This record gives sequence, C-alpha cells and structure tokens, in this order.
Amino acid sequence: MKPRRVLPSPADIVFILFLLAMPLARGWQALNTDGDLGRHIRVGQTMIDRGALFHTDRFSFTAADQPFVPYEWLSEVLFAGAHHQRGLAGVLVLVALVVATTYGVLTLFLLRSGVDPLLAFLTALVAGLSGAFHWLARPHVFTLLGAVLLLGLLERGGRLALWLIFALFVVWANLHGGFLYGLVLIGLYLASSTDRRWYALALGAALAGACLTPSGPGILAHVAGYLGKTYLVDRTAEYQSPDFHEWYARVFMVVLLALLGALALSRRRLPLPWLAVLLANSAFALNSARNIPLFAITALPLVVMHFDSTWRELRSRVLVRFRATFAVGAAASRAGPWSVIAAAALLFLGERQEVLGVQLLPARFDPGIFPVEAVRRARDAGLQGRIFNEFAWGGYLLYAWPEQRVFIDGQTDFYGEAITRSYSRIRNQEAGWREELDRWEVELILLPSGAPVIAAVEATREWRAWHRDSNATLLMRTRALPSGMGRSIHP
Repeated sequence: MKPRRVLPSPADIVFILFLLAMPLARGWQALNTDGDLGRHIRVGQTMIDRGALFHTDRFSFTAADQPFVPYEWLSEVLFAGAHHQRGLAGVLVLVALVVATTYGVLTLFLLRSGVDPLLAFLTALVAGLSGAFHWLARPHVFTLLGAVLLLGLLERGGRLALWLIFALFVVWANLHGGFLYGLVLIGLYLASSTDRRWYALALGAALAGACLTPSGPGILAHVAGYLGKTYLVDRTAEYQSPDFHEWYARVFMVVLLALLGALALSRRRLPLPWLAVLLANSAFALNSARNIPLFAITALPLVVMHFDSTWRELRSRVLVRFRATFAVGAAASRAGPWSVIAAAALLFLGERQEVLGVQLLPARFDPGIFPVEAVRRARDAGLQGRIFNEFAWGGYLLYAWPEQRVFIDGQTDFYGEAITRSYSRIRNQEAGWREELDRWEVELILLPSGAPVIAAVEATREWRAWHRDSNATLLMRTRALPSGMGRSIHP
C-alpha cells in the first residue's frame, strides 16, 4: 500500500476534529438553545406523512390557515427523516456531518489555492472556533456549507463553475433562506471586479437556480422581506450585534484584529473583490452576531490566501519546522478515505448512541430548559384548549404535544408583527394584556414558573395552576369566557 493512501490529509483531520467536536462538545447546545428544532421536525414530519408540501398554517390558532411559504422544506424533510431513523441523535449526526463537511471543504479549497498546508489547517480551525457558537440543529447550517462551496466556485471561474453555481442554488434555495447571502457574495465580486461579464453570468445562474422552488421567484421577496421588518428583527436574539463580553464575540474580535495585522504586514494590496468581501462581511458580522460564522468562512480564507506569501517568509525556527512537517504529511496523504471512515463511525454511534453504557450523543430535549414534565402530564390527561405559550417553547410544543395548536413559535417571519406584539403585550403585562387573553380565547397558559405574569394571572382568581414545577407552570382558566368567545375547559 502506498504511503499516500495511509496518512490522513489536513482536510481529513479538520473533518474528523469537527465531526467529533460538534456532537460531543456542542451537541447539548445544538438541541437545547431554542425550540426551533422541534418545529422543523414537526413540519418535516407533516410533509412526509402527506407526501406533499403545504401552503397554509397547520400549527397555530393565532394564524390558522394563513398563507405559509415552505422556504426551508428540504432541510425540514431531512431533519424529520433523520429523526425518524434515530431520534434526536440522528438529527445531531446529520448536523455534525454538514458542519464537518463545511470546514473540511474549506481546508481543501485553501490547499488547492496553493496555501501552505499548516496555514490552511490553522485557518480552518480558527474558522470553526469562530462559528461554533452557532452550530445549532437548524437549517442555517446548510448555508455555511453553501457559502464555502460558492466561494470556491467564484474563485475557480469557467463555464463548468456556472453550471455548478446554478445547481448549488437549486438545492440551497430549498434548504434555507440564507441563499440570499450567496447572491450578495456574487454581487460583491460583480461590483468590484474589472472583468464583470463572468460574474454577471454567475449571478444570473444563481438567480435562475434560486427560483426553482415551490414558491418560484416569490421566494426572493419572501426571504428579503423579513430583513425589512425591523420590529421582528430587533427582537430576535441572533440578529443582534455581538456582545463583546461573550466568548464568541471576543474570538471574532481577535480574528478581525489578526486579519488587519496580516494586511498591514503584507507588501501587496488585497485584490478589490477580496477587499469587498472583507469589508462587507465585517459590517454584516458587526451588525448581527449570526453573520460571524459567514465572515469566518469567506473573508478569513481570502485574507489568508493573500497573506500566504508573507507567511512563508516568516523564519521562526519552530514555525519552519512545523511547516515542513505539515507539508511532508500533506504530500504523502490523500483526502477522503479517513473522512469516510469517520463518518461511518459517527453513523454507527448515532444508532447505538452509547459506548460501554456511556451516553455520548445527547438524544433528548433538556427538561430543565423545556416544559417536558408539564407537557407529558397534559398529554396523558388529554388536556386541550387554546394555549398561550412561552415564545421559545413554541417549537418544542409542536414536537412534543402535536395535538395542541400554539399561540406562537420561533418563526416570527410567518407570525408577523401584529401577533408578535400581542404576545409581548401579554407576556410583559403591558396595557390591555387581560383583554388580549380574552380576545384570543386563551384557556391555558404555559410559561416559566418565575415569569411575573404568572402571579398576575393567578391574582385575578380566574385561573388556577393545573401543573407547577421548578421550570414550568400550566394554568387553566376557571371561568367561562365572555359570550361568544369560546368555552372554558375543565380537568
């Protein structure tokens, strides 16, 4: 057997590291940061059961039968399929494979661009660390992979790349609305390049591919339209600017400063398209924390490619030795086989979920985060009624209490400003909150036990606690609603 077939390549090493790190180190956060995964699984399950998409809401009573755009339908079907096979562990394995592939492909892109193997390896590690806070079991992980693939195609150029861009956007636009970022990335190259013809063709190919969704060209307006809804965007945590007191923002700050230092050390000017990508993505990341991972897999590698010649001139004895060792290893390796073996091992682990009696992969929603016990008791008792629920629990309720329609969940682009304002009015006890409960004919309230509105509701003597634990309280209305406004329920 030839030595080159034995050693793992730098891309394999990166793939394996992140394949392990994502589920083992970040798996709990991936499942329990919010309840959106529950909604995605439920939507995907519904599509699979029906054998078709649906275009009106089936999951809430506040927006029942309102038009629904299934713009993430493919990722939701994939999540539901993985869940059907191996539960939440299966979903975690799917996300881990996507994340690991993203940074493995990034490493390959840098190597094939002529970047020093050690520098390519370190860049992939830094990019992964920068984006690790956003490794969640949600459709946006497909956008990370899509952005890396697109960057490689834009740098490659040629007729084949145009066809591949078209095919990429056909898939990407059906996976996640982040394909809009891909269009912006092409636009940056187009606006800053001296040879614009090819990039104009690339943008046309991407637009054509993106329109091949169940919504047709309307998908563009739907996805872009949400960014203009400032009330909703301003109240979505991941759209907020980075908090530089948190670890993820400090990592981003260090990376950004390091890139500025690298540019200062370089004796050459950064090509205009690369400068445009750096400036735009810096602005995107400073404006919204969710854009930091995209900065790390587009702007960072481009600056590293520019800095590579300066890096090779650094003459530290230790650095020279490490570079030489990595270069020899990279030359005597072949990318792919070790990654396939590692992926197969993770799939096996996803089926077993434990080794020697030790649970390695998280496979449940945390009862300290979600109202697991309250929902279990309510389902066992056959409890029904219009429910006012905690925003972050909406997706979990759709997953764990499928008989129940929710007030709201994490898909604020669907519920819109009016329903979101109504939720905030009740949750924050703003003027008219009691009337809002009556207007929506609410008969059950499920909120964190420490929420002030719980005490305020109980003080009216129109509600009583049906279930209460340290995490969640489920209240039931004890009086009949005003005439014509619904019915009261009983235990």
